[in-house]
Amino acid sequence: MDGKQLKNSILQWAIQGKLVPQNPKDEPAQKLLERIAASRNGDVSPWSEAIGSSKNSKKSLSTSLRGPCKGTKQSKNQPSRIYRENGVWYEQIGTATPKDISDEIPFEIPENWALCRIKDICSKITDGTHHSPVNTPSGDYKYVTAKNIKDFGIQLSNISYVDKKIHEEIYARCNPNLGDILYIKDGATTGVCCINDLDEPFSLLSSVALLKPQKEIFAPYLLYCLRAPICYDSVRESMKGTGITRITLTKIEKWIIPLPPLAEQKRIVAKLEQVLPLAEEYGAAQEQLDKLNKELPEALKKSILQEAIQGKLVPQNPKDDPASVLLTKIRKEKETLVEQGKLKKKDLEIIPIDKNETPFEIPDSWTWCRIGDIFTLQAGKNIASNEIHNSMSKEYQYPCYGGNGKRGFVSTYNRKGHYCLIGRQGALCGNINYADGLFYATEHAVVVEVYSNVDVLWSGIFLSALNLNQYATATAQPGLAVANINKVLIPLPPLAEQKRIVKKIEELYKVIDSWH
Repeated sequence: MDGKQLKNSILQWAIQGKLVPQNPKDEPAQKLLERIAASRNGDVSPWSEAIGSSKNSKKSLSTSLRGPCKGTKQSKNQPSRIYRENGVWYEQIGTATPKDISDEIPFEIPENWALCRIKDICSKITDGTHHSPVNTPSGDYKYVTAKNIKDFGIQLSNISYVDKKIHEEIYARCNPNLGDILYIKDGATTGVCCINDLDEPFSLLSSVALLKPQKEIFAPYLLYCLRAPICYDSVRESMKGTGITRITLTKIEKWIIPLPPLAEQKRIVAKLEQVLPLAEEYGAAQEQLDKLNKELPEALKKSILQEAIQGKLVPQNPKDDPASVLLTKIRKEKETLVEQGKLKKKDLEIIPIDKNETPFEIPDSWTWCRIGDIFTLQAGKNIASNEIHNSMSKEYQYPCYGGNGKRGFVSTYNRKGHYCLIGRQGALCGNINYADGLFYATEHAVVVEVYSNVDVLWSGIFLSALNLNQYATATAQPGLAVANINKVLIPLPPLAEQKRIVKKIEELYKVIDSWH
């Protein structure tokens, strides 16, 4: 369970009455709803025994958030009562015939809780201006839009202003006060809500709904109800509109809210304010752990390469022929190839290595050399893009390698054997790949030809460890010149140790890859 899932679970427990214990001494939520109804009617509520009956039900809240079931009509001016009778949930609006709304009823709630439409516990549900007024960086009254609504309250860093006349027009209809709930109902951030923490008049845009809870309702509890995942997710799913999707005020008014006694509302909020920060800390720690777990395999592989290239991965064997002998043999091979006309004399040139050039210490049996001393590098040949096919077929059977690895398949080949390839151009310039058998290397791939005393797999490992990308030129389209690669220093171990290094790395990489 990650931090978000934990937070959502806590909120869900809260609105189902599972976060804090019930107190039988609390005044039932039914009585609370009676007072609200009576204050609206100016007399005693006629629903004193029916309102909020709450024997358990296990239906989905998502239906209730989309409004009443088919056939249920509702008036803005008449409160509804939701009650249970003989196992069936009903809603009665005014003196109308009760309707079966069992499919809307959310989940099991404690017996001293009640269920109600949100409009019946708010004195006002409205939104801001439906036209975009002239607003400026400074002015008479703050102008709050969806971009200013954050979980913690109203963000003022990017606030704009309207003049007094415009504000008075907006405020006459939508008058947010300290402690009201502000709820984003339009656009990508719909569902984000907060308690108004501005103790001053300001103007709202229609993208933000204003909910004024009745004095018998603890606003922070209602806020957490709106943030609970079953509410938030259902709202997001039911948004409609072209261009900018939204939730309408009519739908908001019909949401069913699980309502505990006022004293329990406050206990729930107190507990949430205690545990949600811990969930946030857990989430942050989990994210950090996930990040480390994601990065760890590659980091370990890089560390292994670094150990390998410095001669620290496997022990040296004093019986191995030293690398200096190997280097002499390679040079003799190159001289023979020059005599045969397969190499040019310039391929025999040796660029002296100053001790100050070497970046780290290596074992005594190793030797420093340049890439051009032990490999012959050759760029591939150009091939038209339309000759490269994504899928292998009888006609296009040869793998084609470019700067970033395998590009597809072609009908011809220009290489045969087992080679290491260096990407010499593109976003992954300097990356290492292997090719085997018959294949085609494009001009964006450098083919690394090894001599009889160099292991092909070892060559790829060490070339990868050298991070050849750092020698690329240009920024728009990075590229590696063969001449520059040839000059790069590389530590050379004895042939037998090359093979031990390859074997050890394969073993370690297999273990690391098994973690996923």
